[in-house]
Amino acid sequence: MLRTAAPCHVLIDFDGTIASVDTTDALLEQFALPEWTAIEDQWKSGAIGSRECMVRQIDLVRASPEAMATFIASIEIDPGVPAFIADCRKRGFEVTVVSDGLDLTVQAVLARHGIRATVRANALRHLGDDRWTLTFPFAQTECRALSGNCKCATPSRDGASLRIVVGDGRSDFCVSEQ
Repeated sequence: MLRTAAPCHVLIDFDGTIASVDTTDALLEQFALPEWTAIEDQWKSGAIGSRECMVRQIDLVRASPEAMATFIASIEIDPGVPAFIADCRKRGFEVTVVSDGLDLTVQAVLARHGIRATVRANALRHLGDDRWTLTFPFAQTECRALSGNCKCATPSRDGASLRIVVGDGRSDFCVSEQ
Protein backbone atom coordinates (compact mmCIF):
# COMPACT_ATOMS: atom_id res chain seq x y z
CA MET A 1 0.00 0.00 0.00
CA LEU A 2 1.27 3.46 -0.88
CA ARG A 3 0.95 5.85 2.05
CA THR A 4 1.30 9.58 2.37
CA ALA A 5 3.33 11.21 5.13
CA ALA A 6 0.16 12.50 6.83
CA PRO A 7 -3.28 10.90 7.09
CA CYS A 8 -5.54 12.24 4.37
CA HIS A 9 -9.34 12.36 4.14
CA VAL A 10 -10.90 12.68 0.68
CA LEU A 11 -14.40 14.20 0.63
CA ILE A 12 -16.15 13.59 -2.70
CA ASP A 13 -19.39 15.31 -3.68
CA PHE A 14 -22.02 13.22 -5.46
CA ASP A 15 -24.31 15.38 -7.61
CA GLY A 16 -22.47 16.66 -10.66
CA THR A 17 -19.21 15.07 -9.44
CA ILE A 18 -19.62 11.32 -9.03
CA ALA A 19 -22.96 11.40 -10.85
CA SER A 20 -22.81 13.17 -14.18
CA VAL A 21 -25.89 15.28 -13.35
CA ASP A 22 -27.48 16.89 -10.32
CA THR A 23 -29.66 13.92 -9.44
CA THR A 24 -31.94 15.89 -7.11
CA ASP A 25 -32.76 18.38 -9.87
CA ALA A 26 -33.35 15.50 -12.29
CA LEU A 27 -35.68 13.84 -9.76
CA LEU A 28 -37.60 17.09 -9.28
CA GLU A 29 -37.87 17.63 -13.03
CA GLN A 30 -39.36 14.17 -13.43
CA PHE A 31 -41.60 13.83 -10.34
CA ALA A 32 -42.28 17.18 -8.63
CA LEU A 33 -45.20 19.50 -9.09
CA PRO A 34 -44.16 22.58 -11.15
CA GLU A 35 -43.93 24.86 -8.10
CA TRP A 36 -40.53 23.35 -7.30
CA THR A 37 -38.83 25.80 -9.70
CA ALA A 38 -40.05 28.87 -7.77
CA ILE A 39 -38.58 27.38 -4.59
CA GLU A 40 -35.32 26.74 -6.47
CA ASP A 41 -35.23 30.40 -7.51
CA GLN A 42 -35.60 31.46 -3.86
CA TRP A 43 -32.62 29.26 -2.95
CA LYS A 44 -30.51 30.53 -5.85
CA SER A 45 -31.19 34.13 -4.81
CA GLY A 46 -30.08 33.37 -1.25
CA ALA A 47 -33.54 34.01 0.23
CA ILE A 48 -33.63 30.50 1.76
CA GLY A 49 -31.05 27.85 2.61
CA SER A 50 -30.83 24.41 1.06
CA ARG A 51 -32.56 22.70 4.00
CA GLU A 52 -35.74 24.76 3.61
CA CYS A 53 -35.52 24.54 -0.16
CA MET A 54 -35.21 20.78 -0.23
CA VAL A 55 -37.93 20.09 2.37
CA ARG A 56 -40.38 22.19 0.41
CA GLN A 57 -39.36 20.64 -2.91
CA ILE A 58 -39.48 17.02 -1.71
CA ASP A 59 -42.97 17.73 -0.39
CA LEU A 60 -43.94 18.34 -4.04
CA VAL A 61 -42.59 14.98 -5.29
CA ARG A 62 -45.16 12.43 -6.44
CA ALA A 63 -43.46 9.10 -7.18
CA SER A 64 -44.14 5.52 -6.22
CA PRO A 65 -41.23 3.54 -4.77
CA GLU A 66 -41.10 1.61 -8.05
CA ALA A 67 -40.90 4.80 -10.12
CA MET A 68 -38.20 6.11 -7.78
CA ALA A 69 -36.19 2.88 -8.15
CA THR A 70 -36.46 3.03 -11.95
CA PHE A 71 -35.30 6.65 -11.92
CA ILE A 72 -32.33 5.87 -9.64
CA ALA A 73 -31.35 2.91 -11.85
CA SER A 74 -30.97 5.33 -14.78
CA ILE A 75 -28.34 7.52 -13.07
CA GLU A 76 -24.87 7.26 -14.59
CA ILE A 77 -21.56 8.07 -12.93
CA ASP A 78 -18.29 9.47 -14.20
CA PRO A 79 -16.45 6.36 -15.44
CA GLY A 80 -13.22 7.42 -13.72
CA VAL A 81 -14.70 7.49 -10.23
CA PRO A 82 -14.26 3.80 -9.27
CA ALA A 83 -10.55 3.89 -10.20
CA PHE A 84 -10.07 7.23 -8.42
CA ILE A 85 -11.59 5.89 -5.20
CA ALA A 86 -9.56 2.67 -5.48
CA ASP A 87 -6.38 4.73 -5.91
CA CYS A 88 -7.23 6.83 -2.86
CA ARG A 89 -7.69 3.68 -0.80
CA LYS A 90 -4.46 2.17 -2.16
CA ARG A 91 -2.68 5.24 -0.81
CA GLY A 92 -4.31 4.78 2.60
CA PHE A 93 -6.68 7.74 2.26
CA GLU A 94 -10.02 7.75 4.03
CA VAL A 95 -12.83 8.35 1.50
CA THR A 96 -16.26 9.81 2.34
CA VAL A 97 -18.99 10.64 -0.17
CA VAL A 98 -20.54 13.87 1.10
CA SER A 99 -23.73 15.07 -0.50
CA ASP A 100 -26.34 17.71 0.15
CA GLY A 101 -28.51 15.41 -1.97
CA LEU A 102 -30.48 12.27 -1.17
CA ASP A 103 -29.07 9.22 0.61
CA LEU A 104 -31.41 6.82 -1.19
CA THR A 105 -30.01 7.92 -4.53
CA VAL A 106 -26.36 8.07 -3.48
CA GLN A 107 -26.31 4.68 -1.77
CA ALA A 108 -28.17 2.86 -4.56
CA VAL A 109 -25.98 4.30 -7.34
CA LEU A 110 -22.74 3.56 -5.48
CA ALA A 111 -23.87 0.00 -4.72
CA ARG A 112 -24.83 -0.60 -8.36
CA HIS A 113 -21.27 0.35 -9.38
CA GLY A 114 -19.62 -1.69 -6.62
CA ILE A 115 -18.31 1.40 -4.80
CA ARG A 116 -18.05 0.96 -1.05
CA ALA A 117 -17.71 4.24 0.82
CA THR A 118 -18.98 6.02 3.87
CA VAL A 119 -21.92 8.20 2.80
CA ARG A 120 -23.17 11.37 4.48
CA ALA A 121 -26.31 12.72 2.81
CA ASN A 122 -29.82 13.88 3.58
CA ALA A 123 -32.28 11.11 4.46
CA LEU A 124 -35.11 10.54 1.95
CA ARG A 125 -37.90 8.36 3.37
CA HIS A 126 -41.06 7.00 1.81
CA LEU A 127 -44.24 8.06 3.62
CA GLY A 128 -46.59 5.80 1.69
CA ASP A 129 -48.32 5.94 -1.69
CA ASP A 130 -46.37 8.49 -3.79
CA ARG A 131 -45.23 10.76 -0.93
CA TRP A 132 -41.74 11.31 0.49
CA THR A 133 -40.13 13.25 3.32
CA LEU A 134 -36.62 14.51 3.95
CA THR A 135 -34.61 14.80 7.16
CA PHE A 136 -31.12 16.08 7.81
CA PRO A 137 -29.03 13.80 10.05
CA PHE A 138 -25.84 15.77 9.27
CA ALA A 139 -27.18 19.32 9.56
CA GLN A 140 -25.48 21.82 11.85
CA THR A 141 -27.24 24.90 13.20
CA GLU A 142 -24.05 26.91 12.70
CA CYS A 143 -23.58 25.83 9.05
CA ARG A 144 -22.66 29.00 7.13
CA ALA A 145 -24.13 27.62 3.91
CA LEU A 146 -27.36 26.50 5.63
CA SER A 147 -26.83 23.12 3.98
CA GLY A 148 -28.77 20.03 4.91
CA ASN A 149 -25.43 18.24 5.20
CA CYS A 150 -22.76 20.46 6.72
CA LYS A 151 -19.71 19.09 4.96
CA CYS A 152 -17.39 21.10 7.24
CA ALA A 153 -18.51 18.90 10.14
CA THR A 154 -17.56 15.60 8.45
CA PRO A 155 -15.40 13.75 10.96
CA SER A 156 -12.29 11.79 10.09
CA ARG A 157 -11.94 8.38 11.71
CA ASP A 158 -8.14 8.45 11.66
CA GLY A 159 -7.58 12.04 12.73
CA ALA A 160 -6.55 13.21 9.27
CA SER A 161 -5.53 16.84 9.36
CA LEU A 162 -5.33 17.07 5.57
CA ARG A 163 -8.60 17.10 3.61
CA ILE A 164 -8.97 16.90 -0.13
CA VAL A 165 -12.34 18.13 -1.39
CA VAL A 166 -13.63 17.04 -4.79
CA GLY A 167 -16.71 19.05 -5.79
CA ASP A 168 -17.73 22.43 -7.13
CA GLY A 169 -21.24 22.99 -5.79
CA ARG A 170 -22.48 25.56 -3.32
CA SER A 171 -22.38 22.97 -0.51
CA ASP A 172 -18.67 22.36 -1.24
CA PHE A 173 -17.50 25.97 -0.93
CA CYS A 174 -17.27 26.22 2.87
CA VAL A 175 -15.36 22.98 3.36
CA SER A 176 -13.08 23.85 0.42
CA GLU A 177 -12.19 27.16 2.07
CA GLN A 178 -11.08 25.29 5.20
